Amino acid sequence: MRRATPLLAAVVLFACGPDPSLELKKDIERLKAERVEARAVEKARAELAELEPRIDAARRTNGEKATALPPFERKRDAMKAATAAERARIPELEAEQKRALEGAISALEAAQELDQRIARVRARAGWARDQLGVVLRELRPNDPSWATERRLGTLRELTDRLHKEWSTDPVLADAAAELVAVGRPEVPPAKAREVASRISQRFTDIYELSGEPADAPVGGSKSE
Repeated sequence: MRRATPLLAAVVLFACGPDPSLELKKDIERLKAERVEARAVEKARAELAELEPRIDAARRTNGEKATALPPFERKRDAMKAATAAERARIPELEAEQKRALEGAISALEAAQELDQRIARVRARAGWARDQLGVVLRELRPNDPSWATERRLGTLRELTDRLHKEWSTDPVLADAAAELVAVGRPEVPPAKAREVASRISQRFTDIYELSGEPADAPVGGSKSE
């Protein structure tokens, strides 16, 4: 019994003391964690080493772009200034457009009025040529003297009227002066026909009249 007592005590002490397997397990877990952390660090370092050249290249590119940026900014600022200047001119341009439109309308109205005046004058010239044509047709060489004198008087009155209406025309002025003597015995009716033909041709040339004079009697009929 005495020899068994120390052995029993040793067993009891071993049973009551800390379990060495637990400490070993903790050591194993700690080593595993440290090994995982070391691998993660190594991986991160490898990735960083791979990224550093790309980062440096990106920095160089950004630096180059930053160097080239001022000219683009100046161009941008110039374009903004030009746009602002054009925008500021819009009211002036609109006013100019309005004035141009009003001027065009005024010019169109003036042209239309002038066309109307020209049309009226041409119509009047056509009427005058027609009247002269009637006198020319009625101045027949075999008519009695009283009929010839009456038609010459009609011609003088018509020529004087036309001369007053076209007072600045030298042909009408000369014709009116010549017809003062027409009708005297020494001035034959042929002279009157020549003067009337000259005036009629003058109206045709100046006012670009077309066609032949109308056959409308003035100051008497053909049966006189």
